[in-house]
Amino acid sequence: MKNKEITVSIGIPAYNEEVNIKNLLLSLLAQKLIGFKIKEIIILSDGSDDKTISSAKSVDSNLIKIIDRKIRRGKIICQNEILKLINSDVLVLLDADVIPANDMLLQNLVKPILEDKADLVSGKIKPLPSSTWIENTINFSARIKNDIFEKVADVNSVYLCHGRVRAFSRELYKKLIWPTNIKSGEDAYSYFFCITRGFIFSYQKRAIILYRSPNTLNDHTKQSVRFIQSKRQMKNYFNNEDVNKAYQINKGLFLRNILYNFVSHPILLSLYLMIYTLSTLLSFVKQQNNQLWEISISSKKL
Repeated sequence: MKNKEITVSIGIPAYNEEVNIKNLLLSLLAQKLIGFKIKEIIILSDGSDDKTISSAKSVDSNLIKIIDRKIRRGKIICQNEILKLINSDVLVLLDADVIPANDMLLQNLVKPILEDKADLVSGKIKPLPSSTWIENTINFSARIKNDIFEKVADVNSVYLCHGRVRAFSRELYKKLIWPTNIKSGEDAYSYFFCITRGFIFSYQKRAIILYRSPNTLNDHTKQSVRFIQSKRQMKNYFNNEDVNKAYQINKGLFLRNILYNFVSHPILLSLYLMIYTLSTLLSFVKQQNNQLWEISISSKKL
C-alpha cells in the first residue's frame, strides 16, 4: 500500500458495555498514527439496555458513528453488518471490553497489512492484574498457554488469532462473511477462512490489548466452554484434517511446560487443571443453541 492515503475503519460490537466503552474510545483517539488515518470508529450496540449509547456519545469526535440496534442479535450478525458498512483499506475489529496497552496498538497491529505482508493480523492479549483467586488462576493459565502458543506460532497460529483484537485487509474482509449459524469460534473461523483462501495471517506480539479475566467460576466457564467447542464447530466449515492439524500442540513442549509450572506453581496449576476439566465436561453438556452468547459480567469491569 504505497503512494496513497491509507484509511482504517474500526468496528466495535457492543452489548451492555457502559463500564468501558468511553475509556476505549478515548484510548483509540489518542493512538499514534503513522502512514494511515482513522476514517471512522463504528460502535454497533447490539440491543444494549444499559448506558452504552450515552457513554459512547459522551466522547466528542466526528469519527465516532453509533448504531443503536434495539434488539440483540449476537456478535456474528454485528460483525457481518460492520463488514457491509465500511470501505476502508483496513478494518480493525475490537471487543468493547478491552483497552490498548499503549498508544502504539493500532500502529503495530496494521503495520503488516500496510507493508503488504499480511491480510489478517491479531495482536497479543494480556490480562490485567487479578483481584480474586479464580482470576489469579485464570491469569496464570493464560501466561502458560500464551508461552506455548507463541513457541509454536509458525504451525499452530489458530491459537493466536484472538477475537478481541484483529485487523483485516480490504481484500480479505470484502470476501469474508461469518455463517449466521456459527455458535462459537468466530475468531478461529476468520483464521481458517484466511489461510484456506490463500491469504496470510500474522501475529503481532507488540500490538497489546489488555482485558479482564473473569473473577468467578461461572463467568470463566462461559468463556472456556465456547473456546473448547470452537474446534468442533470449525469442522462444520473446514477440512477436518486441516482443523485437527492446526489445533495440535507438540506433546514434548506441552509436557515440559506443564512440568516446569507444576514445580514452580503446584497449587495454581492444580487448580487450573481442575477448572479446565470442569469446562471440558461442560462443553459436552452445555450446547450452544443460538448466536447469543452468555455474557461474562465480571470480565467487563476493567
